[in-house]
Amino acid sequence: MKRLYGIICLLLLVGSVFETRAEGRSFLLPMMENEVVGSDTTIAACDSLVWRGRTLTTSGRYTDTVFSVTTGVDSVYVLNLTLGRSTSSIVEMTVCDSYTWDGVTYIESTDAGCDSTVHLHLTVNHSTMAVDEVTACDSYEWHGTTYTESTVYPLYIETNAAGCDSVIALHLTLGHRVDSSFTVVACGQYTWHDTTFTTSGTYLHARDTLLYPCGGVDTLHLTIGTADTTLLEVEICDSYTWDGVTYIESTDEPVMVLQNAAGCDSTVHLHLTVNYSSAQVEEVHACDSHWWHGTRYTESTDSARIKRAATASSASTSPSAIVRTAPFTLRRATASFGMAQPISPPPTVLPLLRRMLRDVTALLP
Repeated sequence: MKRLYGIICLLLLVGSVFETRAEGRSFLLPMMENEVVGSDTTIAACDSLVWRGRTLTTSGRYTDTVFSVTTGVDSVYVLNLTLGRSTSSIVEMTVCDSYTWDGVTYIESTDAGCDSTVHLHLTVNHSTMAVDEVTACDSYEWHGTTYTESTVYPLYIETNAAGCDSVIALHLTLGHRVDSSFTVVACGQYTWHDTTFTTSGTYLHARDTLLYPCGGVDTLHLTIGTADTTLLEVEICDSYTWDGVTYIESTDEPVMVLQNAAGCDSTVHLHLTVNYSSAQVEEVHACDSHWWHGTRYTESTDSARIKRAATASSASTSPSAIVRTAPFTLRRATASFGMAQPISPPPTVLPLLRRMLRDVTALLP
């Protein structure tokens, strides 16, 4: 055996080589006194490397020799180590609603590491939406626009504290001032909004803002009238009809209640004087014909009548009519060769004619 070892060493001394390959590259180890085997390795690693039970943290060439008691051969292991340092960076991202990174979409905040190379620190903020409830009178200005009617459509977008969109919707309720005017004609007094008025005038009342948030004014134009009493004096002949009733005698009892222009009672008292017509008879005896109140009669008659109003010189001072009737007796004149004889009425008629003549004379104007 010793002879065999000697032969090997001799060969090495004369130029023989022992060839070892590692990772596609070879190196020559000159033959030492003892037989040597091993490897030469090149490795690139990050931060540190555990090699043959050792933790290496720096780049360099490392050798490890192991002697085999059994074989008596040294094993030489060579490591060419290049250590790199892992780089770690933090990407700070603040976004609204969602973010897509490395093919993944995030909708919540997260800390995500990738092979210790890039560390994503993601903050996801969210857009907000709010409703602006507004009640106003007549008009309302909102973000530069004036609205005169109720609406629920306007939107306004601004940036919230997180830097995201903040959408504000306007729900606007617009009220309006309510004014009114009343014209009232009342009798004696009028009560309006718990207040009693007894004189004519214009009165104002403000509307209750609990019922009418935008307010308003009611205007009352009031005319107060009063009741009145009227005496109606009537003097008439024979009869008078008033308020559907016919009166044939004088009276002051009838009363009629009407309504005047102010809407109040108007009481009318009737003072009625009823006078009566009178009749007289005129008896006339004439020859051939007779003119009586514009009419010529050629025949005897007792149906001739005339009606005329009484005058101030009449026996009665009332406006009653006077009816006269005239029974006429006409006689024909006869001719003779002697003197004509006057026609004389019978002696019993003379007193009557004289009395009638006096009455007629008294009645004439």
